[in-house]
Amino acid sequence: MSRTSRYLAGVSSGYVVTAANILVSLALTPIVLRYLSAEEYGIFTLGASLILLLTLLDLGVAAGINVHLAQHIGKLSAAEISRYASSGFFVQLGVSGAVLLGAAC
Repeated sequence: MSRTSRYLAGVSSGYVVTAANILVSLALTPIVLRYLSAEEYGIFTLGASLILLLTLLDLGVAAGINVHLAQHIGKLSAAEISRYASSGFFVQLGVSGAVLLGAAC
């Protein structure tokens, strides 16, 4: 499989997942509305939106770690891999703490 075909497969699968998420959300909205009041649905939607925004705060850290580790597979020791994983964790922890501090102000 060539690099171009792998790229196109990855892009198209991303579009399929996005379309599936949209369709599931549209299908579940009437079901959720049947069981929740307007106020409860508003809180539910707010929570879902906040979770979505928090996923955007990843800032590519997880993808960057995956790419770096994939490039150096077989060359890194378990300790070095653990160091990269813990660095990513603490970067994410710092971003989360900054968001929480910003939200508290």
